[in-house]
Amino acid sequence: LLLSLPVKGGNILGSKLLALLTQYLIGTVVVTTGGVILTFLLFPEPGLAETLRQVQASGIDTRLQTIISSGGLFYLMSLVGMAYIIAISFFSQLLGKLVTRFSGLITAIVFIATFWLMNKLMTPIWQQLGNYNQLHMSQFNFSIAAFNQLVGMNTLIMLAGTAIVFVAAVLVYNHKIEL
Repeated sequence: LLLSLPVKGGNILGSKLLALLTQYLIGTVVVTTGGVILTFLLFPEPGLAETLRQVQASGIDTRLQTIISSGGLFYLMSLVGMAYIIAISFFSQLLGKLVTRFSGLITAIVFIATFWLMNKLMTPIWQQLGNYNQLHMSQFNFSIAAFNQLVGMNTLIMLAGTAIVFVAAVLVYNHKIEL
């Protein structure tokens, strides 16, 4: 019934992507919250204040705002990474549906080949980020702001890769699957 409706591939694949990302978001928030609560209940740490003082003395920023912003960036990167995997999965499944024999094998090959190709496309950009990383951060000069910038740029690169694969999946859906 879904494929017989006059709806473009972007809407169908976009709604599937949002449903899967919402499920991931809710699941990870529930698991993380439960894990933090259980950790504090099962393993109360009497020396937490002393540990924080030692960390601050070593030069690491332990303000709650910094921890939340870094954690939020990492979580955003995991969300974009999940969208990347989902987009590649959509693309490979759609190409697998185009053939009648060995569609599962074709799907698996396209899935792996798409990962490989996107890695080849994004590696030069990541190498440039590595050069940035060497300029602004070292073992002796660690900056949370520079680290957050690096994570943010990695997230943007992965988001661009996700958009490329998702657009390719929508094009395949619109031109080959829905005739």
